Amino acid sequence: EQMSREERLTSALAELDELARKGLVRRDSIRTDEENGMVSFTYRCGVLGGILAGETNGGVIYNCEVRGGRCVSNSTSAVAALGGEGLYMGALVGAASGTVIEYSRVTPIREVAADGAVTYQHASVKNSYDKAVGALGGFTVYAGGVTGQLSNGAQMIDCFSTADCYAYCGTYVSVGAGATVSVGGLTASAYDSNCSIERSHYAGNLSSKQYNALIVIPIIEYNVYLAGLARRADGLSVSESYFKPSASAEEGTNKKIPALNDAATGPSFGPLDDNVYVDRDFWEGCGYDFAGGIERSSVYSASHINKWVMDYDLGIPVHGSSIKATFDF
Repeated sequence: EQMSREERLTSALAELDELARKGLVRRDSIRTDEENGMVSFTYRCGVLGGILAGETNGGVIYNCEVRGGRCVSNSTSAVAALGGEGLYMGALVGAASGTVIEYSRVTPIREVAADGAVTYQHASVKNSYDKAVGALGGFTVYAGGVTGQLSNGAQMIDCFSTADCYAYCGTYVSVGAGATVSVGGLTASAYDSNCSIERSHYAGNLSSKQYNALIVIPIIEYNVYLAGLARRADGLSVSESYFKPSASAEEGTNKKIPALNDAATGPSFGPLDDNVYVDRDFWEGCGYDFAGGIERSSVYSASHINKWVMDYDLGIPVHGSSIKATFDF
């Protein structure tokens, strides 16, 4: 017999309470959205972290949503002899290998106060790693708005994210390459020339911090190695995909945010100002389906509809309300 929404919510909270007792979930982070029947929480992810999945190998993720969750990793180690580690975290998936992610999204929780004021709690990806001594090789800390990494022909189609993404790395004594960060609005990294991003966009806040000490002299850098779409993306194919620089604007900062690696823009990708972001005609000209009449064909199915609508409160295109899925506890 199928459980009611109330029974599923009660069951989910009971499971989270047990995980909190074991120290796997932060008890003070558990929040319920009774109107939508959802629960958000913070947990320790390890080196591959995603709110939906830490790692995927093949398969299809279709019409899935993460709303207002947090993916947080705070790691520390003593000495690295060789280095070379990669720590991948994404709002949806930490590392997607050969996976098709289609018509999926990372959205904020909308809260309305008694006086009618509307606020948004955005999903958050925070990946932090401290290393006391780095001997030879370096390491990189990755944070992405949808995935931390795409590899082995992984595809992202008709997706969007508004997640806040932050990466921090610190090496306090280093005689080698040191530590670096990589932060990308849709993915922090991509390996393999067969990976692709198509008709997807990012409208969240990107930030980073690096601390490296050459012998004992500290070198501190803020908001480096950011990219609105993908940062470390060797051979990645990107088409009709854009990002919103104003979402990353913070008082007192001057962020340099290219679109792809170090490229500021490309033939069919790049930054858009707020006026263009709310222009439905622009997005329709890029192939985004606002009428719900374009049949798509992918690994998911030979014929399906990926419908978009404009959310004028957020000032961005989002997925159509007629085709919508959430994590429903």
